[in-house]
Amino acid sequence: MKPFYLILGVLFIVASGIAILSPLNKNETLAGASLSISTFLFGVFIAFSISDRHNRINGIRENDSNERSGLEYLYAMLEIFGKKAQNKIKTKIDAYLVATMDYTIWDYSKTEKQFKDLVKTVISLELKSKAHVEAYNSFAGIIKDLWTSRKQTISLIEDRLSKTEWLVFFVLSGIMVFSLLLIGTTILQGIVIVILTTFTIILLLILLYRLDNLTWKEEARIFEPYQQTFESVGLMRYYPESLIHERRIKKNRGKTYRLGIFPSPYPDMNGKKVKIVKV
Repeated sequence: MKPFYLILGVLFIVASGIAILSPLNKNETLAGASLSISTFLFGVFIAFSISDRHNRINGIRENDSNERSGLEYLYAMLEIFGKKAQNKIKTKIDAYLVATMDYTIWDYSKTEKQFKDLVKTVISLELKSKAHVEAYNSFAGIIKDLWTSRKQTISLIEDRLSKTEWLVFFVLSGIMVFSLLLIGTTILQGIVIVILTTFTIILLLILLYRLDNLTWKEEARIFEPYQQTFESVGLMRYYPESLIHERRIKKNRGKTYRLGIFPSPYPDMNGKKVKIVKV
């Protein structure tokens, strides 16, 4: 993350410095031609990329929604088997959701162990009545949907913009800014246009970057829905301490929740402790 923002910061400082302190000699013919071509290519490329990244996030969100609703439905249906069986499955659901929160989204596949443990517990339920058999038969479809959603989510998470694509964005951005500098910045209006245009380009690249690394509206799209699932199955909210310390969570205010504390650097989960936090 830091190198990306560093590059953008350098681009903005250099462009602003040249515009204000050392204006380039005008070359309106070259500037006009290069600006037209680079602006067109940049506009088409970034519009397509932002749309593609939005669709990716929406796909992940849809799969997550299907998975969470499946878990909630599974828990509700287990009432037929009695409280003991329902609480047993609730413990497995809790372990799976907690693991999902503990691992970063890039390591979502590492929750496979907890998911398989949940599935194994469900399919090992003891059937004592016709109602149990009917409910059990419906679990097969739920588990299949959960598995499909997980696999699709993992595939979408791994679909990142390549280094070549980012290189194209940076090259086109540089050409646009350089072309603006060639048009001339000897008057205040020119300086303002160069600075604002460069700033806008940087904002677009930051938006694309955050969409690509799945941090765009991450609390509303990812973290909060999982917390609501905890509550839907009668569990207390859970957050790993990194999310709180990095201030990536705001909707924990006024909530009592569990906090996961890790003595070792991620992804080492050894020695993990959980404490109750009352806000």
